[in-house]
Amino acid sequence: MIRANVNEAAGNSADPAEHSLSASQLRFFHTFGYLLLPGRVREGLGELCRAFDEVMADPDNGGTQLDYADGDRLMVPAILERHPVLQGLKSDARITAIPDSLIGDNWDYAESSGDVMQCETTWHRDVYHSPLQQFHIKLLFYLDPLTADNGALRVLPGTHYYQDSYVKKVLSGQGFPDRMEDVFGIPADALPATPIETQPGDVIVLNFRTVHASFSGSERRRLLNMNYREPTA
Repeated sequence: MIRANVNEAAGNSADPAEHSLSASQLRFFHTFGYLLLPGRVREGLGELCRAFDEVMADPDNGGTQLDYADGDRLMVPAILERHPVLQGLKSDARITAIPDSLIGDNWDYAESSGDVMQCETTWHRDVYHSPLQQFHIKLLFYLDPLTADNGALRVLPGTHYYQDSYVKKVLSGQGFPDRMEDVFGIPADALPATPIETQPGDVIVLNFRTVHASFSGSERRRLLNMNYREPTA
């Protein structure tokens, strides 16, 4: 996995321009549908992890426990509003510079969520509350070290071009793992894909339409999501 080059000092500058994506990063994202920003939130990471854990452990966090065939998943909506440290990410220049670069300074914030996963997620693209014709991006903060062997996010680069005939063929196999094997004759986790291996403090930027999954899940993977979109007409 090639890690994108971020020529910036870690820290929360008051000026988003200091954290803007470079021309090559923008080209990579728009071509392949994802981008890895190593160490983007390394400064203050311990405080961020503690706040996340406090919310996820709160019995009144409004979360939903989801059961999967191979494990479970706790999902908490609007997690940023549940802790002042997490709330601070909404105005953090290291974060806002990303939608500024990809959408423009008139972007809409489109909610957040927190997950603790002990399961796999098979191939899918994000479509919930996001019309296909409206550009959406997702920022993913994995708070544990992840590799291809313990649940790192995998992507099928270029599948954000959802009208392409190749992508339509890929999507014919999305859904439950046995569906993928029925269509392509191989297990879902054997599909040719790019694993995005991460360390805590890294940020993955994902086009909503990019097909992605996670396999070989570790016992406990913590994930914080933030979503942005171009303005609604």
